[in-house]
Amino acid sequence: MSTYKDNDTHYTMFRMRGIYSYYCYDPITNKRYSRSCGTRNIKEARAVIAKRLAEGKLHFPSGYKPRGKANTPRYSRKTFGELTENYFIPGKCPIEEDMRKRGKKISLSSMKEEETVKRTKILPYWKNEIPRNITPQMCDRFLLSMPELYGVSRTTSNHVFSVFRRMLEQLKAEGHITQNPTIGIKPLASDSKAKEILTVDELQKILSVEWPSKITYLAVKTAALTGMRVGEVRALKGCQINGLSIIVNASFSPVAGRKETKTYKSREIPITQSLKDELAPYIKDDDDYIFTLDGKKPVSVGAINNHLKNAVEKAGISKHISSHCLRHGMNTMLIAHNISSTIVQAAIGHSSDAMTEHYLHLKANDMKTIREVQEEIEKRNDS
Repeated sequence: MSTYKDNDTHYTMFRMRGIYSYYCYDPITNKRYSRSCGTRNIKEARAVIAKRLAEGKLHFPSGYKPRGKANTPRYSRKTFGELTENYFIPGKCPIEEDMRKRGKKISLSSMKEEETVKRTKILPYWKNEIPRNITPQMCDRFLLSMPELYGVSRTTSNHVFSVFRRMLEQLKAEGHITQNPTIGIKPLASDSKAKEILTVDELQKILSVEWPSKITYLAVKTAALTGMRVGEVRALKGCQINGLSIIVNASFSPVAGRKETKTYKSREIPITQSLKDELAPYIKDDDDYIFTLDGKKPVSVGAINNHLKNAVEKAGISKHISSHCLRHGMNTMLIAHNISSTIVQAAIGHSSDAMTEHYLHLKANDMKTIREVQEEIEKRNDS
């Protein structure tokens, strides 16, 4: 009987009635199992084991059934694709059900986005694998291969891997695996561009250049003066304008349409008389979208971002700016004017002080109200 070690995997070879077999050790349960190599030749036996090592099937080769009750979830031979068929499917998803029972919520748009990730990135790679066969080494290879395999960024690869980890965690909760093999695997270094914000002077410049659409101009101006999320701006209807305030109680996404806000709470944000007057001609009816090109649905995020990008270039500003950066900018301006974090949190719609700090780019130094900050931004544009 001889003992070998390959790639940190231990196995012991032995011969019974002339046929070579080996013991292997399950890294999860730390139990020993035996499996025949089906040959009397030691070189051929080693070749069989080497092949199973390369395929990641040393511990549970194809066709091998470990001891135990075959009908228990722990020893299920169902594939990853079969077991996760209903994951992220509204009304069927066990993850959604578990969150509901714990008093948590998951939005319809989030579920559909994660279902798309599962269908297009995760299942093509893992669909036919038996969950108990999946090792940390296999998971790490998956993460490292994603940028080249799917032509995506490292940041996107990390997001896909987080969805995969979440699915394995659910399989663990259901008893199909005893440990999540993705735990402890380090994410790829982020390659996303650093978030940038516009100064008051720069914001005044982009609001002063010529825009191809008054609708996208007003959408950007509203986002810049209120710190609303772009989905909240797109969802804005006439009935939400209340005097010199906007009642933010909805968001809009391409997947779910009009829905609740990210925090599932409504909030009130002050606006200037000037902004209200500019919006007035576009409020046809209380239940109509304000920022719309066809009267049926809100202007797209792509149109808003493209027109904003063009305005930034026309203004001679060399920064990577998107509509979401306007939210960062407003948060920063409010804190910079020494407005309390409690007021900023309520106006911007953050769920915690930590999230407000996440959006902070500058330090506070003087005291002004939210509307005074908005009027300061508008000064040059109105003059």
